[in-house]
Amino acid sequence: MASTTPELVCQRCGAPLTVTPETIVAICEYCGYPRILGSTINPDEVLIVESIGRDAAVGAFWKAVEADRDLRRLRSKIDLLEVEGFYVPAWIGRVMVDGVVEYIVRERRDNREYKRLVREDISFQSGIGFCARRAAATFGITDAIYYFLKTRERAKSQPLTEFPQEKWERVKLKVLNTEVDVSEVRERMCEDVADIVRSNYAHREVTYFRVYASLTEQPKLYLIPVWLAYYRYGEGTFRMALAGWDGARVAASEPVTGLHRALYTLGVFGLIAISSFLGGVIAYNLRIGESISVPAAIFTFLTIAAPFLSYLIVKGARVERLYRKRVQAARGTVIERTK
Repeated sequence: MASTTPELVCQRCGAPLTVTPETIVAICEYCGYPRILGSTINPDEVLIVESIGRDAAVGAFWKAVEADRDLRRLRSKIDLLEVEGFYVPAWIGRVMVDGVVEYIVRERRDNREYKRLVREDISFQSGIGFCARRAAATFGITDAIYYFLKTRERAKSQPLTEFPQEKWERVKLKVLNTEVDVSEVRERMCEDVADIVRSNYAHREVTYFRVYASLTEQPKLYLIPVWLAYYRYGEGTFRMALAGWDGARVAASEPVTGLHRALYTLGVFGLIAISSFLGGVIAYNLRIGESISVPAAIFTFLTIAAPFLSYLIVKGARVERLYRKRVQAARGTVIERTK
């Protein structure tokens, strides 16, 4: 439970600080001055990634708008409402994955179906990240952790206890509390890696699967900066998540414009045209006594379902689409690669 006590006050202005047992850094709500606390995590072992400031985050937002072909056309009608930043606590390490998977591949030759058993060895190393907050579904967080795994060599990080006070005052980012300690992280990381790798074979007819994961680099707690920009277009409000160390866009919700709806509509009309043509071919084959193949039956179904699909695709309730990175994640665990 959060508490404000006389003993926990801002070291500059004396205002009371609101903290929990998991608080690593308490930021004064009045003057923005930070106070590093001795919580369940040793502050000496925490690394913090240097963040760009708010003005730079605003500039990064407009740069992302200009780089996006669709948003660039809407720039004059976009109203930037708010930009806020925070530090996300994430356990970062490396993992070695070894294992084997066997699955059946079905092939059709000479009008007969054949089965072939494929054995595939699994062996790779990967950076791994685990959001230290249990509410891991917050917009853009897993995307930011994944992007950090890809770019941490160029991100400036240093021990939290050595972070200059003037940088805290200039950026003034709040720090989200850590809710998961390292003892839980080690086991969860290895378990989740197996689930992530298994999901890559969900479309296969798997007969055997075994994967072992071991940490080659013990997890360290990083404070990763993320900026969220909220903007309005028309009657909708949308978001964009930016990596705090270089301003790159890592996730966004974007408006679905009239052009997108036109493309969706053309796609549906194309589906109807193709299905109608194939339906005619099927009808002709039936008249001359030819048999109908499974693909032909599927296209027949699409012909019937096309009007309903058109309604679902073009209906006015569809007002936004999501931009996301291809993040491999499970229960808050993110890995850089899976092969």
